Amino acid sequence: MDEQFLDIFGYKEWSGSVLLPSGSETLTLARVIAVHKNGFVIANGKEEMSAEVSGKFLFEAEHTEDLPTVGDWVEIQVVDPGVFAMIHAILPRKNLLKRKDPGKRSDYQLIAVILTSVLLCSPRRI
Repeated sequence: MDEQFLDIFGYKEWSGSVLLPSGSETLTLARVIAVHKNGFVIANGKEEMSAEVSGKFLFEAEHTEDLPTVGDWVEIQVVDPGVFAMIHAILPRKNLLKRKDPGKRSDYQLIAVILTSVLLCSPRRI
């Protein structure tokens, strides 16, 4: 793992120490930098690439909060370097910013995780 990547993306500050991903040697660490409907964009310190969650991960997710969102540190398996990776796990979150999902469902829409500061603005209603 690239030490500079960990510094720039805040992993050392957040975790207190560099932890290697658990499990197989084929898994590496990356950070979710964008979420698009059923896909993700991740950065691993060398490149950005598209990613999806593995079938097992998706099957075990009970709520939307169990899925990756912007800011999450995830364990990935690179399928096609620089192009595509598979997300197998989310590392524990420090915090989470969410809102009620629009509509009648009683679910939440994730906005971001592992935040150090937030500024929320809302239009003034008269």
